[in-house]
Amino acid sequence: MKKTTVVFIAILTTLLMSCGNKGNDDSTKVTLVDKESGAKIAATANQQKLPNDFPTDIFVIKGTIENISTVEMGNQKTVSIYISEELSPKETRSEILINMEANGWTTNINVASQMYFSKEDKTLRIGIVGSDNKTDISYIATY
Repeated sequence: MKKTTVVFIAILTTLLMSCGNKGNDDSTKVTLVDKESGAKIAATANQQKLPNDFPTDIFVIKGTIENISTVEMGNQKTVSIYISEELSPKETRSEILINMEANGWTTNINVASQMYFSKEDKTLRIGIVGSDNKTDISYIATY
């Protein structure tokens, strides 16, 4: 069940991200309802602002927000943030690590291009990739 859910979320997020953004504040929202159980999955893509309930203790590095996607399943929300910025991957990693730990998060994994954090019932996965003269960062926060 859990693997199916993760695969479904990934496919839904990819589909939503492929929808064209018609303007700066245009976002695309899709809600799916299971007829048998009544379970709902809502996903929003092409957002430019974090959801109002996004945890304030998650350090989001300053940079250009390329896209934000939100998937809601029951009481759980997963927010994916894609940012590009001009620090090197090493500087980016260091700044994120220092600030996340200062905010009380536990570092579970910190290797190469991946960082994983946890705090209470929240998790955060961060991917860092250097390309040309910029660094691309992906955040996947579940809360």
